[in-house]
Amino acid sequence: MNTDIEVYVKKCLECQANSRVPNPKPIKMSNLPENVWDELTMDFFGPFPSGECLFVIEDLYSRYPFVDIIKTTTASSLISKLERLFAIFGYPNKIRSDNGPPFQSEELKLYFKNVDIKHIKITPQYTQANGFVEKFMHL
Repeated sequence: MNTDIEVYVKKCLECQANSRVPNPKPIKMSNLPENVWDELTMDFFGPFPSGECLFVIEDLYSRYPFVDIIKTTTASSLISKLERLFAIFGYPNKIRSDNGPPFQSEELKLYFKNVDIKHIKITPQYTQANGFVEKFMHL
């Protein structure tokens, strides 16, 4: 009987038009960092009505999030927040982010070069590549 139903549904034009076709995306697993604070991911959440944003950084090994309020998303204010965090925990080897304007600046690029951090930018329009921090922000 199940086979008959499957055959009927496959031939039914209305059934096909109203059914959702799964669009599986290829799964590419990211490598888990070897240690805590080895690789971080960062993004902004907001802006809120006050004009402020949340600056979210997450350790990819422990998945521990750090959240700070930021008034502007300029590279200099971003670097200031990063420096405060790095003064406590040290510099990571890699930082992953989206391709937003603050993360594209020459100032940030030079900063990462000077402190020997590899900046990994995710694929544009594919926020799942920065999934840990994106998931945290939607809680």
